[in-house]
Amino acid sequence: MYLRVTPGAKGRCAAAWARCLLPILVVLCASPSSRASIGRYPVDDQEMTAMMAQNPKGAETLEKGEVLAAAGQLEQALGLFQEAQAALPDSALPRRRICEAMTALARIIHSP
Repeated sequence: MYLRVTPGAKGRCAAAWARCLLPILVVLCASPSSRASIGRYPVDDQEMTAMMAQNPKGAETLEKGEVLAAAGQLEQALGLFQEAQAALPDSALPRRRICEAMTALARIIHSP
């Protein structure tokens, strides 16, 4: 036994799928610019907001480092993370980024 779908039903089914998928695609494609290129967790975004209020220059230095790290320029990113850590000594995010950059650099240096 086969289920027959009339031409009008096919169009309604496709329209229903489009209504379901379109909002998902919009959300995925229109993410905030800070997360689109850097890929932070929400808690990191919250810390970045606090750092911007405390020391905007230090937070901007960290963001520049994140962009460089995402582009594969890990040594330059590491330097900026260290500058950000000096400017924001009470923040955990610069320290974590330093650790991530150093780990990634060690993997590059020691890979066969």
